[in-house]
Amino acid sequence: SPIELLFITTEENSFIPIRNIIIAEKNSHAVIIEKYISLKQTVTPYFTNVVTECFLAEQSRIEHYKLLEEREASTHIGNILVEQQAKSEFSAYSIALQGTLLRSDVTVKLCQPDAECHLKGLYYAQNKQHIAQQTIIEHASPQTVSSEFYKGIIDGDARAVFDGKLIVREKAIKSCAQQLNKNLLLSAAAEVITKPQLEIFVDDIQCT
Repeated sequence: SPIELLFITTEENSFIPIRNIIIAEKNSHAVIIEKYISLKQTVTPYFTNVVTECFLAEQSRIEHYKLLEEREASTHIGNILVEQQAKSEFSAYSIALQGTLLRSDVTVKLCQPDAECHLKGLYYAQNKQHIAQQTIIEHASPQTVSSEFYKGIIDGDARAVFDGKLIVREKAIKSCAQQLNKNLLLSAAAEVITKPQLEIFVDDIQCT
C-alpha cells in the first residue's frame, strides 16, 4: 500500500520547515504520496519550506507523488534531492495547483550504471500566481536513463517558469536523456518562461 505523508496547515502567519528522508534499501520498493493542504481559506500568508531526500540502493524502486493544494495566500518552496545506485529506478509525479508562489526543485544524481529516473509534472497557474519548476539531472555513470515531461496551463496574470538542466559527465557513455515541456496560455497577460539546458561532456549518448 502507498505511504502517505499528509501535511495540514492550520496556523496563519507561520513558517513551516519540513525535512523528509527516504532510504530505499537493496531490492526494496515503495510508493510515497507527499500531500500539502490547508484547512482554512485565508488571505493571511504563510510559508512552507520542504526538503525531501531520497537515497536509492541497488535495484530499489521509489514512486514519489507530490500534490500542492494549499491556500491562495501560501508560499511553498520545495526541494527533492535524489541519489541513485545501480539498477535503481526513481519516478516522481508532481501537481501544483494553489498558492501565491510555488517553487519545486528536483535534483537527481545517477551515480551507478543502469540507474533510471523519470520526472513528470503538471502545473496550473491562474490569477497572479507564480509557479516555478526547476530540475537538474546528472548522469555520472554509463548506461543511465532519464526522462522528464512537464505540462503547464497559465491563465489570468499568472506566470510560470520551467528550468530543466541535463548534465552528462565524461564517464556516462551510452546514456539516454529526454526532456520535454509544453505550455498552454489561456489569456493575453499570461506568461511562461521555459529554459531547457544540456551540458554534455562525452560522445556516444542520446539526448533530446
